[in-house]
Amino acid sequence: MTASKKRPWATYALMFIPAALVTWLLHEFGHWQMGEALGYDMWMSLNGGGLAGEGTYNSALDRSLVDAAGPLVTYILAIGALALIRRTRNLLLYPILFLQFYMRAVALGISVVSQPNDEARISLELGLPLWLLPGIAVTLLLALTVIGSRTVRAGWTGNIIAYVMASLLSAAIVFLDPGPFF
Repeated sequence: MTASKKRPWATYALMFIPAALVTWLLHEFGHWQMGEALGYDMWMSLNGGGLAGEGTYNSALDRSLVDAAGPLVTYILAIGALALIRRTRNLLLYPILFLQFYMRAVALGISVVSQPNDEARISLELGLPLWLLPGIAVTLLLALTVIGSRTVRAGWTGNIIAYVMASLLSAAIVFLDPGPFF
């Protein structure tokens, strides 16, 4: 569907379901894959991952590489989604882009009030303020999302639907996470 055609908002809203599942799975898979590549026994679920059992990382660098791998996948997904959006002007691709921004923005908020997220842990490891790296990441993802939103002419309606669907689905993923797959 191009930006100039009538908007099937129900179809657009439903596109957030597979986009959210893919977003969270690929993000966590990035962490899992990096840990496994570094030789660690890892576990992964829809909304988490880490060292299996009572393991510990051999170094702060290993921990930071595992921390960085999930967000790296998220950034690649955002860039890829924006490239497709700019090529096709298809509103139904916008959920993929929006969710990358939303996921990292919520993670930043959680870092500030509760526990540091991936980028925040790296920021602290580098001796930087907790919010610096996640803030840069969220700002860049917001810029990509604004470009994508303008490209598909999502407008207020499309972005309100995006926010509502992202909020509902992220809550569902967090609270209904079935636990480790591997």
